[in-house]
Amino acid sequence: MKKEDFLSSRQWRYATKKFDPDKRVTAESFELILEAIRLTPTSYGLQPFKVFAIENTGLRQALREAGFGQSQFTDASHLLGFAHLEAFSEELIDRFAGLVRDIRKPEPEKIEGYASFLKNLFGSWTNDQKSRWADKQMYLALGNALQAAAELKVDSCALEGFDVEKANAILQLPEGLKVSAFLALGYRSTEDQTQHLPKVRVAHEDLFVTL
Repeated sequence: MKKEDFLSSRQWRYATKKFDPDKRVTAESFELILEAIRLTPTSYGLQPFKVFAIENTGLRQALREAGFGQSQFTDASHLLGFAHLEAFSEELIDRFAGLVRDIRKPEPEKIEGYASFLKNLFGSWTNDQKSRWADKQMYLALGNALQAAAELKVDSCALEGFDVEKANAILQLPEGLKVSAFLALGYRSTEDQTQHLPKVRVAHEDLFVTL
């Protein structure tokens, strides 16, 4: 693969500030982005988060108000809410162990030993430690979604500027889940002047250190 081809989608994407509300992402492209999220690698493979596809226009308008009027909440074709587990029990580990049994069919003692290791590890963590760890895993999925969208030439904007308590109340999430980021997906408006700005990134030598 040529360097230009590899970097093209990364150069093309930007944080879209103004979406064209009349342009819709195809069902196929949206499903591909969701699958990219599902395939995101996470620590221990536990995937301690959920992603909500928010289609209800009333909810999206309320989220716009909680997001200080940012138009991306309502004008983008699709809106995803990324919520991480604030706390979790051994059920999360049992879910993973069950999937491993069904898909890989390992020797029982191997997966039982791994599950015991995880239960001992997380059993010593506070709920605050679990929440911060789960939030980090969730952001891996968000990053994967951003790149998947770019490869499909779907514009996107990650949204963190919102009243978290209000957003969670609006979505009426189950206890133990906390939304900490949204992802707007759609197509840029011709009126969005941000698309014409050159990227601003630190120089290679300022970012990377060889030891």
